[in-house]
Amino acid sequence: MADDKAREREAARSIWRHRGRRMATGLNVLVSVGLAGMAILMANVLADRYGMRWNISGRDTYRLSDKTRGLIEGLDERVEVMAFFQRADALFDDVRNLLKEYDYEAAAAGPRRLFVEIVDTDRDIARTRDLAREFGVDRPNVVVFRCGGRRKIVESKDLADYHFSLESGRNVRKRLIGFKGEQVFSSAIQNVVQSSRPTVYFLSGHGERSIADFNPLDGFSGLAT
Repeated sequence: MADDKAREREAARSIWRHRGRRMATGLNVLVSVGLAGMAILMANVLADRYGMRWNISGRDTYRLSDKTRGLIEGLDERVEVMAFFQRADALFDDVRNLLKEYDYEAAAAGPRRLFVEIVDTDRDIARTRDLAREFGVDRPNVVVFRCGGRRKIVESKDLADYHFSLESGRNVRKRLIGFKGEQVFSSAIQNVVQSSRPTVYFLSGHGERSIADFNPLDGFSGLAT
């Protein structure tokens, strides 16, 4: 009889020890999860306040120049940049990545004056229609810059230099040789933030070349454009 009671007491102690170990394990897991959550939260807060980025691609295609960063930091008015681009366009990735750099610099400059949005015209049809009406756009693959009542539209063909070569069968091959997005975008920003446009005068009547002449050797039509 005494042996039975001893075994019962030992079994009860074993059950309590097992429960204690389970509670300790659960508490350890809970504490570990809590600490991990706090670490992630702190990392996000620090990243938001003291964010740093490194270019590991080995390319400087999208790294903004000091002149462009100074332009963004010196903005006094709100400038909106709206890109209406199709993913099938050859420059979609270049435009998107470059505009992300503009957006990052605008956020870091503070207070923010430059606002960038990239609209996928193939996927977000409803928003594309609304914004296209607001910004006065009637075609895809363009970037619109707006400040106050001033607006500048940059087309995809204006963002790159191409080399054209004639292949067999009279086929013309078009090859991208240079992306000049930053030059064009920064020029467009400068264009819309100016309250007054400069006036350009052309002399005539003394044998000067004509701005209405489209001759590739003698005409100045390209300069006029």
